[in-house]
Amino acid sequence: GSPPQDRRARRPSRGRPRSGAGMAFDVVAVLCGAAILAPGLWVMSELQEPFRTAAGYRAAIGLLGFVMSYTLIPTIAKYTLKANMFGKDLGKRFIPAMRDTPVPEALGIVPAIGFLCCIICAQWAFAKDDLEMMVTFNSALISVCFMVLLGFMDDVLDLPWRAKLALPLVATFPLLCTYSGSTSIVVPKPLRVLLYSAGSNTLTPVGQLLDALVVVDIEAQGAILELGPFYLAYMCCMAIFCTNAINIYAGINGLEAGQSFVIGCFIMLYCALQLSLDSEDHHHYMFALTLILPFVGNTLGLLAYNWYPSTVFVGDTFCYFAGMTFAGESVQ
Repeated sequence: GSPPQDRRARRPSRGRPRSGAGMAFDVVAVLCGAAILAPGLWVMSELQEPFRTAAGYRAAIGLLGFVMSYTLIPTIAKYTLKANMFGKDLGKRFIPAMRDTPVPEALGIVPAIGFLCCIICAQWAFAKDDLEMMVTFNSALISVCFMVLLGFMDDVLDLPWRAKLALPLVATFPLLCTYSGSTSIVVPKPLRVLLYSAGSNTLTPVGQLLDALVVVDIEAQGAILELGPFYLAYMCCMAIFCTNAINIYAGINGLEAGQSFVIGCFIMLYCALQLSLDSEDHHHYMFALTLILPFVGNTLGLLAYNWYPSTVFVGDTFCYFAGMTFAGESVQ
């Protein structure tokens, strides 16, 4: 989850303050982030009441997350340097002024903790009188906490890849235990002829074979498959994919945090659009906004320091935290 780096055993000198060029890159990062945020925020501002007010409260919590991450990262970076958790960014090895500068690692722990604090505040504000919603919040918090712990352990202990595949599976169990949605899928129209014969009103041989494993809806003429436990297995695999997909794309300043921020902004835009079009199923989309807005805010605070020239490495902590947040969004 970090750029290529050369670890040293010696204790580094104190990190130097950011130069004028570094501060300029901070400003560019924030401006670019604001431009990506703008469509989602505009759609939320055009929502009907009471959705607009509810979305505004959640956006305020996201802003609080940004302030927390942006202000705490420099302080926590000093402690990671003291603990010899640092590396050299080999992407800057041709820049004499930067190639030997120790870069603090595992700073993804800051937005992760900021996100958890924001979600706890949101839980108290929006779900303290709703037992079902409280259970949903708790399941998401448990899964994210588990992955934050796994990511920080990986940054400190350098866990083997087998653990990185198995442990995210365990982290999905709280989400699956509280999942109460549909376990069926819609078959694409070009593929329905492989499952159902309209002339004889029966399943084709392929449909009969598939019906032995899952339920092929004959009344829907093969358009719906009830997957049952296979759907839950798919969601477990999706969670493993999400947590490792963010980690795969690493090695360039700002790549992990940047791609996560862009994905989060588009999830926010999607939820806002759904709220503007379909108010009957608003609970799911409002809960998704409750999760994604603090994530976007905290990630933007991290991106300001991880943007080139990076003064912190996000580490596997952020990669697993971001992946499980996206997985929780999808499941819930």
